[in-house]
Amino acid sequence: MLSPRSDRDSSATGLPLDMAAVVRTAGTLEPLPASVSRLAALVAEEDSNLREIVEVVAYDQVLTGALLSRANSVVSAVRNPIRTVHEAVVRLGTGTVLALAMSASLSARMRGAIPEYGLEEGDLWRHSVLSALAVDALRRVSRIIIPAEASSAALLHDVGKLVLARHLGPQSLRLLEAARAVDELPQADAEALLLEVDHGELGGLVAQEWNLPQPIVTGITYHHRPEAADVPIAYAVCLANMVAHAVSGEDVTEVAVRERAFAGLAVSPTRWPSICELVNTRYAELSIRYM
Repeated sequence: MLSPRSDRDSSATGLPLDMAAVVRTAGTLEPLPASVSRLAALVAEEDSNLREIVEVVAYDQVLTGALLSRANSVVSAVRNPIRTVHEAVVRLGTGTVLALAMSASLSARMRGAIPEYGLEEGDLWRHSVLSALAVDALRRVSRIIIPAEASSAALLHDVGKLVLARHLGPQSLRLLEAARAVDELPQADAEALLLEVDHGELGGLVAQEWNLPQPIVTGITYHHRPEAADVPIAYAVCLANMVAHAVSGEDVTEVAVRERAFAGLAVSPTRWPSICELVNTRYAELSIRYM
């Protein structure tokens, strides 16, 4: 069930949603395959068992194909081709393997247009992939350990938009747009003010419905207010989301939040341009091969 926000004012004059209906909508989203849920649980374990992870992947034909293809796309594979699932998991790491599993399961349902958010077909998926790539880039420069599940949390961070869009009527859309344009509120803040819930919270609810590990739920829920969770996965997903927007040519206006997220990962803000450049390059490489 959705947890109450400490900063939510129940007396606010907004357009509160029928949360029972929202919860029902979250529950009707097609569940993840059992193999992906199992893989997520294994990766989240402190002492994850590599043999069990390999077994889960090896018995899923779609995932095995995607994993071997991705593993052999890296430069070193030209000299040392990957032939088994075990070799692929070792080369890519468990976090990347989990993100690939999520990607194979969610790509189709997240490629559709969401006009309520001004998103055309493919926009949400592109943003999600960019965000997952940004987590990989952040791992290279962070002095804080970013959990393996962070890439998957970044890939899923906007899944709440799929739920919220089904409950936004014309009046809500007009007021949300006015709050963003006139009051210069970020999208999530406008949602929280007028609807008393934001898409991050709803995304966390979806992740709970899918029985995903708590770190993934946390990363999704708090990606617009990571200081409320104050854990590395929340800061990583927050920054990854901002990097994805920047790489797409959008203005990143929440500078104070970005600075706090950098501090939370012990990363210098001067790294911002190089992180964005790396993500842009990696996405271009992936687009040539797969998209």
